[in-house]
Amino acid sequence: MRIRKKFGVVELLGVASILAASLAMVRPAAAQTPAATAACGDWNIKFSVKEDPTHPAMPQTPAGKAMVVVAVDGNEATLATFTARIGVDGKWVAATRARQYISFAVDPGAHHLCASLQGAALMNTENPDTLHSLKAEPGKTYYFRLRVYRSGDHTVNTSLDAIDEDEGQLIVESTFRSSFKIK
Repeated sequence: MRIRKKFGVVELLGVASILAASLAMVRPAAAQTPAATAACGDWNIKFSVKEDPTHPAMPQTPAGKAMVVVAVDGNEATLATFTARIGVDGKWVAATRARQYISFAVDPGAHHLCASLQGAALMNTENPDTLHSLKAEPGKTYYFRLRVYRSGDHTVNTSLDAIDEDEGQLIVESTFRSSFKIK
């Protein structure tokens, strides 16, 4: 009887470990807040990204739309390999990497933006997702900086901040445009 109890405990611990590991793997999808769900896209979609070495000019803003530019700050060598998905109103619209930028058009009105790290970048990440709201006006360009940084305990954090046009244009001129596709 005592041996069975020991095995029963071991079996239960084994089941608990498997359950905990399974839950950890689905954490990015299951732990999202309603705000992240409304802003980001399908958590199973992954992107591959490379820089466009031709350094093309910023696309013109389509008539009746607004342009959004997201530039990524992440100068530490250890952070240079992450991929960030960019979502608007619950759909992924772009992806980019460190020291790159991406731009896309949006309709006028209120929007919910999301930047979310994918893949290996999620290891030791405190906040892989970051959100920002936007009230877009036609013909305007809105610049955002995605920061990926380490805190004192080596945990990776993210933030998405609106920046002014001068700073945004400087970043665009000194970085490469991202080229992305769904894996």
